[in-house]
Amino acid sequence: MEPPHWITHLEMLHHKVHSSIILTVSSQEEVDFLLNVGGAFMFGHYTTIKRYQDTKPVRQCMTCWSFDHLTARCTSSPKCCTCAGPHKEDSHICNKCPNTAKAQKGCTHIPIHCANCNGDHPTDNVNCPMRCITFGTTRTAPIGGRATHPPNCRNTQT
Repeated sequence: MEPPHWITHLEMLHHKVHSSIILTVSSQEEVDFLLNVGGAFMFGHYTTIKRYQDTKPVRQCMTCWSFDHLTARCTSSPKCCTCAGPHKEDSHICNKCPNTAKAQKGCTHIPIHCANCNGDHPTDNVNCPMRCITFGTTRTAPIGGRATHPPNCRNTQT
Protein backbone atom coordinates (compact mmCIF):
# COMPACT_ATOMS: atom_id res chain seq x y z
CA MET A 1 0.00 0.00 0.00
CA GLU A 2 1.28 3.44 -0.94
CA PRO A 3 1.01 6.43 1.43
CA PRO A 4 -2.41 8.12 1.29
CA HIS A 5 -2.87 11.17 -0.93
CA TRP A 6 -5.00 14.03 0.41
CA ILE A 7 -7.56 15.39 -2.05
CA THR A 8 -7.34 18.79 -0.36
CA HIS A 9 -4.18 20.85 -0.73
CA LEU A 10 -1.94 20.31 2.29
CA GLU A 11 -1.96 24.01 3.22
CA MET A 12 -5.77 23.84 3.53
CA LEU A 13 -5.86 20.79 5.83
CA HIS A 14 -5.37 22.75 9.05
CA HIS A 15 -8.59 24.70 8.26
CA LYS A 16 -10.70 21.54 7.89
CA VAL A 17 -12.40 19.22 10.34
CA HIS A 18 -12.93 16.52 7.69
CA SER A 19 -11.14 15.73 4.45
CA SER A 20 -10.91 12.93 1.93
CA ILE A 21 -7.86 10.88 1.05
CA ILE A 22 -7.09 8.45 -1.73
CA LEU A 23 -5.66 5.07 -0.77
CA THR A 24 -3.76 3.16 -3.43
CA VAL A 25 -3.53 -0.59 -2.95
CA SER A 26 -1.68 -3.26 -4.88
CA SER A 27 -4.42 -5.74 -5.72
CA GLN A 28 -8.12 -6.09 -6.45
CA GLU A 29 -8.37 -8.36 -3.41
CA GLU A 30 -7.24 -5.48 -1.18
CA VAL A 31 -9.79 -3.18 -2.84
CA ASP A 32 -12.58 -5.71 -2.31
CA PHE A 33 -11.56 -6.26 1.32
CA LEU A 34 -11.49 -2.54 2.16
CA LEU A 35 -14.81 -1.88 0.42
CA ASN A 36 -16.48 -4.88 2.11
CA VAL A 37 -15.22 -3.82 5.54
CA GLY A 38 -16.37 -0.26 4.80
CA GLY A 39 -14.02 1.44 7.21
CA ALA A 40 -10.74 1.41 9.08
CA PHE A 41 -8.95 3.17 11.92
CA MET A 42 -6.74 5.90 10.52
CA PHE A 43 -5.25 8.95 12.16
CA GLY A 44 -6.74 7.94 15.51
CA HIS A 45 -10.34 7.78 14.23
CA TYR A 46 -12.62 5.28 12.55
CA THR A 47 -13.01 6.36 8.92
CA THR A 48 -15.46 5.34 6.21
CA ILE A 49 -14.00 3.78 3.07
CA LYS A 50 -15.77 4.17 -0.27
CA ARG A 51 -14.71 3.75 -3.88
CA TYR A 52 -13.41 7.03 -5.29
CA GLN A 53 -15.80 8.64 -7.75
CA ASP A 54 -14.45 11.60 -9.67
CA THR A 55 -17.79 13.27 -10.33
CA LYS A 56 -19.48 16.25 -8.81
CA PRO A 57 -22.65 15.61 -6.82
CA VAL A 58 -25.95 16.06 -8.62
CA ARG A 59 -27.57 19.27 -7.49
CA GLN A 60 -31.26 19.86 -7.94
CA CYS A 61 -33.31 23.04 -7.56
CA MET A 62 -35.70 22.69 -4.63
CA THR A 63 -38.20 25.16 -6.10
CA CYS A 64 -38.90 23.78 -9.60
CA TRP A 65 -36.83 20.55 -9.22
CA SER A 66 -34.82 21.16 -12.39
CA PHE A 67 -31.28 19.78 -12.63
CA ASP A 68 -29.86 22.76 -14.55
CA HIS A 69 -29.65 25.37 -11.79
CA LEU A 70 -29.55 25.79 -8.02
CA THR A 71 -32.46 26.95 -5.86
CA ALA A 72 -30.94 30.40 -5.24
CA ARG A 73 -30.96 31.12 -8.99
CA CYS A 74 -34.41 29.75 -9.79
CA THR A 75 -36.78 32.01 -11.71
CA SER A 76 -39.36 29.30 -12.47
CA SER A 77 -42.71 28.74 -10.83
CA PRO A 78 -42.63 26.33 -7.89
CA LYS A 79 -43.54 22.66 -8.33
CA CYS A 80 -44.45 20.16 -5.66
CA CYS A 81 -41.84 17.44 -5.15
CA THR A 82 -44.57 14.93 -4.27
CA CYS A 83 -47.26 15.48 -6.92
CA ALA A 84 -45.59 17.89 -9.41
CA GLY A 85 -48.48 20.31 -8.85
CA PRO A 86 -48.04 24.10 -9.20
CA HIS A 87 -47.28 24.67 -5.51
CA LYS A 88 -44.33 24.32 -3.14
CA GLU A 89 -43.94 21.03 -1.32
CA ASP A 90 -44.81 22.61 2.03
CA SER A 91 -48.17 23.61 0.49
CA HIS A 92 -48.90 20.00 -0.55
CA ILE A 93 -51.79 19.18 1.75
CA CYS A 94 -53.66 15.93 2.04
CA ASN A 95 -56.70 16.15 4.32
CA LYS A 96 -56.45 12.43 5.14
CA CYS A 97 -52.84 12.56 6.45
CA PRO A 98 -51.69 14.13 9.72
CA ASN A 99 -50.61 17.72 9.26
CA THR A 100 -46.88 17.06 9.73
CA ALA A 101 -44.15 17.52 7.13
CA LYS A 102 -43.15 13.85 7.36
CA ALA A 103 -46.71 12.57 6.96
CA GLN A 104 -47.48 14.94 4.09
CA LYS A 105 -44.25 14.00 2.25
CA GLY A 106 -45.14 10.31 2.59
CA CYS A 107 -48.76 10.83 1.51
CA THR A 108 -50.13 8.00 -0.63
CA HIS A 109 -53.65 9.40 -1.06
CA ILE A 110 -52.67 11.80 -3.82
CA PRO A 111 -50.84 10.14 -6.73
CA ILE A 112 -47.07 10.63 -6.59
CA HIS A 113 -45.77 12.19 -9.77
CA CYS A 114 -42.27 13.24 -10.89
CA ALA A 115 -42.02 16.71 -12.45
CA ASN A 116 -39.00 15.64 -14.53
CA CYS A 117 -39.89 12.25 -16.05
CA ASN A 118 -43.63 11.95 -15.23
CA GLY A 119 -42.88 8.73 -13.32
CA ASP A 120 -44.70 7.50 -10.24
CA HIS A 121 -42.05 8.58 -7.73
CA PRO A 122 -41.27 11.87 -5.94
CA THR A 123 -39.35 14.39 -8.03
CA ASP A 124 -36.29 14.17 -5.74
CA ASN A 125 -36.04 10.37 -6.07
CA VAL A 126 -32.39 9.45 -6.65
CA ASN A 127 -33.40 6.61 -8.98
CA CYS A 128 -35.39 8.86 -11.34
CA PRO A 129 -34.65 7.70 -14.90
CA MET A 130 -34.24 11.32 -16.08
CA ARG A 131 -31.63 11.91 -13.40
CA CYS A 132 -29.78 8.70 -14.31
CA ILE A 133 -29.86 9.48 -18.05
CA THR A 134 -28.80 13.09 -17.55
CA PHE A 135 -25.96 12.48 -15.10
CA GLY A 136 -25.06 8.80 -15.38
CA THR A 137 -24.83 8.72 -11.61
CA THR A 138 -27.05 9.13 -8.60
CA ARG A 139 -24.45 10.69 -6.35
CA THR A 140 -26.30 13.30 -4.31
CA ALA A 141 -25.03 16.51 -2.84
CA PRO A 142 -23.65 15.88 0.64
CA ILE A 143 -26.07 16.43 3.49
CA GLY A 144 -24.22 16.40 6.75
CA GLY A 145 -21.01 15.67 4.87
CA ARG A 146 -22.01 12.33 3.32
CA ALA A 147 -22.82 11.72 -0.31
CA THR A 148 -25.04 8.75 -1.11
CA HIS A 149 -25.03 6.22 -3.92
CA PRO A 150 -28.36 4.38 -4.20
CA PRO A 151 -28.23 0.84 -5.56
CA ASN A 152 -30.54 1.08 -8.58
CA CYS A 153 -28.64 3.61 -10.68
CA ARG A 154 -24.91 3.68 -10.04
CA ASN A 155 -22.16 5.14 -12.13
CA THR A 156 -20.58 2.10 -13.73
CA GLN A 157 -17.09 3.59 -13.88
CA THR A 158 -14.67 2.21 -11.27
